[in-house]
Amino acid sequence: MVAGVSGCSPQAFKSPVERYWGYAAANAPNRGVEVSELARDPRFAEGVALYEASRYWHAHEAWEALWRAADDDAHRRLLQGLIQVAAALHHLTARGDAEACLRVLGRARAKLDGLPEVVGGVDVRALREGAERCAGEVARGRFDPGAPPAREALVP
Repeated sequence: MVAGVSGCSPQAFKSPVERYWGYAAANAPNRGVEVSELARDPRFAEGVALYEASRYWHAHEAWEALWRAADDDAHRRLLQGLIQVAAALHHLTARGDAEACLRVLGRARAKLDGLPEVVGGVDVRALREGAERCAGEVARGRFDPGAPPAREALVP
């Protein structure tokens, strides 16, 4: 559970699922995005909470379990793109390897290209744009590891 992970304040949220649904309930009507089965999966919500907490490796692991079980090609590509974004950020923040980060972000963007603007309740367009901005920030040495890219794209 994320609340027990160092760096995550228990006051910030009771559980990843509660935080996710609290945000979704407050923002979904304004965004007009239908929440799909993927977005309702607690493993997806856990990955989002971990990603928001800059726990990129753990987010990668949460989403990988979903990716392995996904039947829908668009969901699989979206999840693989998310996994790669998280892995790229792990390379940068845990290893200090900007070159590896940029390579993996490039692969993530390639996975996300050609997907519809919204898949599984995730704003793919915003995620692609966030990955592009992140790559630019990393290349210029200005990435803020406490502000993961395209966080707003991950919640319906």
